[in-house]
Amino acid sequence: MNMTFRTILRLALLLAVAGTLSACDDSSQNIGWEPGDSLAIIGPAEEVAVPGTYEYYVQAFTIDKNYTWSVNGPVEPAYEVRREGEFVDVTYEEPGTYTINIDDGVEYDGSLEVNAVLVDVLTQAGRLYPSLAAAVGEAGLEETLGEASDITVFAPNEGAFEPVLESLDDELPAPGVLADILTYHVAGAEVPASAISDGDEVATLYGDNYPLSLGVSGGTVSVNGVANSATVTAADVPVSGDVALHEIDTVLLPPTASVDITDQAVVVEDDVTTATVAGVYVPGDGGFAAIEDADGNVLGASDYIASGIVNGVSVELDAAIEEDTDVSVVMYSDDGDEAFDASVDAPYERDGESVSDDATLTPAE
Repeated sequence: MNMTFRTILRLALLLAVAGTLSACDDSSQNIGWEPGDSLAIIGPAEEVAVPGTYEYYVQAFTIDKNYTWSVNGPVEPAYEVRREGEFVDVTYEEPGTYTINIDDGVEYDGSLEVNAVLVDVLTQAGRLYPSLAAAVGEAGLEETLGEASDITVFAPNEGAFEPVLESLDDELPAPGVLADILTYHVAGAEVPASAISDGDEVATLYGDNYPLSLGVSGGTVSVNGVANSATVTAADVPVSGDVALHEIDTVLLPPTASVDITDQAVVVEDDVTTATVAGVYVPGDGGFAAIEDADGNVLGASDYIASGIVNGVSVELDAAIEEDTDVSVVMYSDDGDEAFDASVDAPYERDGESVSDDATLTPAE
């Protein structure tokens, strides 16, 4: 049984929560510990990533539990004391070395030194934006983003991915389509929030001819593409390197079509030969996915595809396929009648070339 992308995420989150609750339950019993010369502070690793909130608790304890906590560092972090002073949640927003102190006001005390550090953009995405991190992996962009510097990433948050996943039955777009979408979210220069002015344009890894327009109004920053816009919901999310990371509330859609087809054995049923296009993105007024041979002859076209992202597009071919037939799937716009006509419908273009992808088709055995 295939598990959907969202199901896998939910199971992972449930396991993480279960593990956290189990750890809290074990620590909260304070069984077998006696007062000593100092109070032992137990928590996560002594090196933590920012931003983040982390739980610490007292392992040894005194009878009255009148504990006083304090946290000192390069900036004053927020912290919350819980359950008769036994637990403290510390939120680190800035990197640095912090010291957590506790005493019972009588004779026992303790301290713990914690290094809060910046992590790279991929690690931060995995911590804060799991859907984005999964999308980067599915699109094969880990190396591209992991080695890049002097870039700005506009990171869609979990809510931004919800409508995309819902439209695809909880699946991510096809890898090639996903790569086009994600590179449209990466500007080829580091642009912190302080450097953004209303009307600025930034070129993207999707292509220099397809910039994003930035807007500033009343302290709110918008990121405007051709097809849609997003609002920056968290600016300058801390990351290491020459990278700016801004959280946005919408997945930006590229200005032109995208398509992904893989090598495959076509399906023949009732003398009808059908190939499957892994996925498409169609902007504007919709369009068609047409499969063409090496000479540009149309072998078959899909039904009309409305604007949006679609996985698994079927294309009925006009004739049987010979062994190892090289083809291209070309994305065509619609002239308004929702019926494909290669003499009327024009191909979508990107940088002056038709939007297409190549594959080799073979007859099914």
